[in-house]
Amino acid sequence: MTPKAGFAAVDPVPGAPPREDAPIPEGSGAKSSGAEAKSPSAPLIPQGVAPAEKDGLSIANGNAPLAGQPLAGQPLGQFVRVTAPINDVVFNQITGTAQKLQATATAENRPAVMVLEIEPGVSPPHQVQGLVRFLLSAQTPRVRFVAWVPQTVTGRQAMVALACQDVVMKPDAELGDLGRGEKLPEEDQQLLQMIASRRVNPRVSSAVLSSLTSREAVLWKVTVEKPGAGGEKGTDIRFVDAEELKQLQASQAVILETQRLKEAGLVGRFSGETLRSWGMVCTQTAENKTEVADLYHLPKESMRMRPAEEQQKVGIIRLDGVINQMNGSFLRRQIARYQAQGIELLIIEIDSPGGLATVSSELAELVASLSEEKIRTVAWIPRQAISGAAMVALGCDEIYMAPNAKMGDVQPIEARPGEAFERVPDKVMTVIRATLLALAKQKGRPEAIAAAMADRGTRVFRMREKSSGRVWFMTEEEAEAAGDLWERGPQLEETRGEMVITLTAPRAVELKMADGIVPDLDALKEKLGISADLRLQPIKPSWVDSLVFVLNTTPMKVLLLMVALGALYLEAHFFTGILSILSATSFTLFFWAAFLGGTANWLEVSLFLLGVVLIAMEIFVIPGFGVTGISGILLVLTSLVMAIESFRHVDAWGASINIAHGLGTISAAMVGVMIFGFFVSKYLPNLPWMEAMILAPPGGAGAIEATGRPRLRHDELQAISADLLGAHGVATTVLRPSGKARVGQQILDVVSDGGFVQPGTLVEVISVDGVRIVVRPSESHPV
Repeated sequence: MTPKAGFAAVDPVPGAPPREDAPIPEGSGAKSSGAEAKSPSAPLIPQGVAPAEKDGLSIANGNAPLAGQPLAGQPLGQFVRVTAPINDVVFNQITGTAQKLQATATAENRPAVMVLEIEPGVSPPHQVQGLVRFLLSAQTPRVRFVAWVPQTVTGRQAMVALACQDVVMKPDAELGDLGRGEKLPEEDQQLLQMIASRRVNPRVSSAVLSSLTSREAVLWKVTVEKPGAGGEKGTDIRFVDAEELKQLQASQAVILETQRLKEAGLVGRFSGETLRSWGMVCTQTAENKTEVADLYHLPKESMRMRPAEEQQKVGIIRLDGVINQMNGSFLRRQIARYQAQGIELLIIEIDSPGGLATVSSELAELVASLSEEKIRTVAWIPRQAISGAAMVALGCDEIYMAPNAKMGDVQPIEARPGEAFERVPDKVMTVIRATLLALAKQKGRPEAIAAAMADRGTRVFRMREKSSGRVWFMTEEEAEAAGDLWERGPQLEETRGEMVITLTAPRAVELKMADGIVPDLDALKEKLGISADLRLQPIKPSWVDSLVFVLNTTPMKVLLLMVALGALYLEAHFFTGILSILSATSFTLFFWAAFLGGTANWLEVSLFLLGVVLIAMEIFVIPGFGVTGISGILLVLTSLVMAIESFRHVDAWGASINIAHGLGTISAAMVGVMIFGFFVSKYLPNLPWMEAMILAPPGGAGAIEATGRPRLRHDELQAISADLLGAHGVATTVLRPSGKARVGQQILDVVSDGGFVQPGTLVEVISVDGVRIVVRPSESHPV
């Protein structure tokens, strides 16, 4: 992640922020005067944080401690989610957490920060009023309330943010439109007056609140000259409405600049980037919770969304061994099961040397997306997370490692039969690198180091933001683009060679790729605030997962298709029904394994069933063989190919290779069935106990009818084909649609032109094409 320049606030976080009622000062907004003017990029740092020095970079007083090096005076912190609607549970959680922070901060003489992550929605007036009054009160003077607004928030829910001392917003998130197009009730207007009068956030005033409430309100930003100490002159920035601007112009104030921020008739709802640029309401912008925690130098533990003593729904999965389709499908199934259970914290125990790049990438993206469902993910690495396993770990919100654990080396390689491992083509490397960068940015980790794990030769430098002293890591290109806002430090030792990097646990923590070092699972539970009484048993692949893996191997896929097709071939001879069940069972196992293996879903199953229906219609309903039958065959083949191979995250070349492999698998099965059919046709009819059951083809060697009359050979049938056309006979077996019929004195293998024909039905020969004799029921004829 490339940090944004100017992470800043007007006022540093005090150890004990004032919470007493205060009169409205002249004007409003951020003020500065002469030599006492505060930089707009002053860091958000609580008092008591000691300076530090690392790798030759001097970190100025008040800067954040390095990762893994907590210093005396580091603030206490806690994130709490303000859901909508706000109810008694939410209210009690916020007030209770704030009081506990206050007690601990007082006992340890440390500042405390409570971050309220405000979600959009509608809340009842009395709950919002009660919460706002608590935030404005002086009950917890050591606790600084910070509103974190990652999504657009309007209505009463936005009033909670305006009652906090700081407001941190995502750049594209919006805040305002308090009335949502309607006039605010009297009690809400009184609440806004209280927010304006308390002035806990100096960037919020009566004029600002009016602009966020009324469409007709006009808002001006005015810069006036202000005399300073010693005759020096400073400036004072004020946010005023139209009436206040007239009064200011009529006074003796020297107005240096005016800027109209809001016109009448416009909705008062503005993005975080806009509010920050104006110096109004928004203290700072951030992309995620990690950046918010960094702004206030809060420990990662504070990002848990509920106090430690409250029991969480915790799950744990073990991912070990080589990452393949079986491991991938296993992890996906377990995650889906935990999602259905409403899990809140998911621990993934990773001990793997890596595996398939496509599967690893899919798993990493799946795990990363769980944060959207409010599921906190933690990677626990007891030994190693190499290659694709490291990618999965980077998809987690937090990473904890054992003291001797390793993580990294995500460079993909390509294995070719009979050849040594080779580096993948650049187009594949580009995809892997983009995935790593996206994961690092999403989870608040240095993108440069993530890139160096996969792309050898990537040079990474330790950087320090001049305004705040914040330490980060950038590639050479990013460092040059940062300009004068950042001071370049030494290049990381791991990136001086031409190899991808692998990090030890201490180094991973130092470089902000991991969040801590814990020796075992019990220590991890303590770190995460999980009750010691809660027994965590990692879920591992079962015999079902092993069976799914075996069935998804190419030889087993060929065997299942051979059994399914071969059983259909035999059913055409025996008509027992058992072989049809065997065929259906084989196809079911084939799609079940593909379904759980991640190569098939309901689309493939639907296409297969539709194809079977079309083929059945062609055979039993529609005469002849045409578009319906061909379409059915194509749909069946397409569904089988799609079920054999995964076509996710592959380019056109990869898709063509997968199609070729799928067709090759089907072809191998069909060749096997053809060989099997040859031997069945050649030898099975000669078995004495089989001859009465098998519908042998015309001229089958040694085929004797139960009546003792030999069946016609192929040459004999062709000689009398002209005489057969229009001849009449009787069906001796069920025609489904093939079967046997007696025409004259001969027993022939025939095919019905429509549906089933019962034994004893009078039939007429309507077509003779080689050995294929087509008949249809006849009402009456001489036999």
